[in-house]
Amino acid sequence: MSLSPLHPIGNFNSHISGEVIIDRTAAIAPGVVFHADPNSKIIIAAGVCIGMGVVLHAHDGNVEIETGVNLGAGVLVVGKATIGANACVGAATTIFNCSVAPKQVIPPGSLLGDTSRHLTVDSTVEVEEAPTPPTDATQPSPPTSATLGATPESNGQMAGSEQSQLEPTQPSGDRIVYGKASITRLMATLFPHSQSLNQPPPDTPPSQGT
Repeated sequence: MSLSPLHPIGNFNSHISGEVIIDRTAAIAPGVVFHADPNSKIIIAAGVCIGMGVVLHAHDGNVEIETGVNLGAGVLVVGKATIGANACVGAATTIFNCSVAPKQVIPPGSLLGDTSRHLTVDSTVEVEEAPTPPTDATQPSPPTSATLGATPESNGQMAGSEQSQLEPTQPSGDRIVYGKASITRLMATLFPHSQSLNQPPPDTPPSQGT
């Protein structure tokens, strides 16, 4: 957690009010504020080291700083709290109605104590629906089970029936040749001799002698 640098205070005077008990061996930097409400008190034991700008505010109970505790600069203690012996609290830490175990180390910028005030976060988050891809009407349909289950024999019969439908039907019987009479007349005109040769010889009359 990044912390903004602590600026030196312009007023080095300390403020102490209420019932505050300080051991003579405690080291207290300038600019501290010790305030104890009525029916509350602040107790600082021997060998305590309190940094510059520390605020101790006893409310509805006592604030006890036990032997050998080190409080960094800018530490704020509010309410009812006990800082165990030889504990170390980092700078700019806030302790609210909470106790610190002996020899515990608190990182700088920590927040300890009251958990009743939470940061409310809106859990309802609108999620945009992904657009559905357009369906192509021309997309070919998958093959049906009837087509997939066809046997090779049935496929051959289907191919044969399709081929028979495609082949043109031929007329039965002899083919009709158009213009045959015209060709015969043309051949008779061009080759008259061949026509006479092709004709059968006339029948000879029977002889009278027979």
